[in-house]
Amino acid sequence: MIRALYGVSRSANLAHEDFMQFWNSAQFQDLVDEFIRIYRIDKLQRNRTLQLGLNDLIVARQGIAHSVDGLIEAFWKEPGHVMAVNESDEAMALKARWAQAESGFVDRERSFLIFTAAD
Repeated sequence: MIRALYGVSRSANLAHEDFMQFWNSAQFQDLVDEFIRIYRIDKLQRNRTLQLGLNDLIVARQGIAHSVDGLIEAFWKEPGHVMAVNESDEAMALKARWAQAESGFVDRERSFLIFTAAD
């Protein structure tokens, strides 16, 4: 099983409520649905970071500058299609639309994307 983790940090000048409006918008959901289709994702889960004092305490104790505001987890049973489709015209167009939709909402320098595998 292959998993992609996309930790999403909101733009520094954006209120949490405004980020959540984007995160929960139909426009963003449409992009997520298209991503699932193009990349043949077996399972996808979107999680938002809870606004809890405990999360703030953990960030402070770890000495990190920020936490993520949302996390997208995508799962594949077979990873082959991910690499095969990633540079396709369809995927490139989707990534451009995704970046455009995120502009103003997401701080891409503070966000991350990583792939993992279950052993």
